[in-house]
Amino acid sequence: MNERLVVCGVIDKWDDAVRRRSRSEMVEVLRGVALTEEQAAQTTDAVLQNPRKYGF
Repeated sequence: MNERLVVCGVIDKWDDAVRRRSRSEMVEVLRGVALTEEQAAQTTDAVLQNPRKYGF
């Protein structure tokens, strides 16, 4: 996933949204890199459930 975020130039936006625990912004960023709504929600929820696992 990080590769997509970097290539699309939104890794900083993603990192900021995660640090603020902004679920809606996280989903929005992921939708912008061609994830479905369901995929974006699942990825976001996984990160929010255990941010430390993902480096946050």
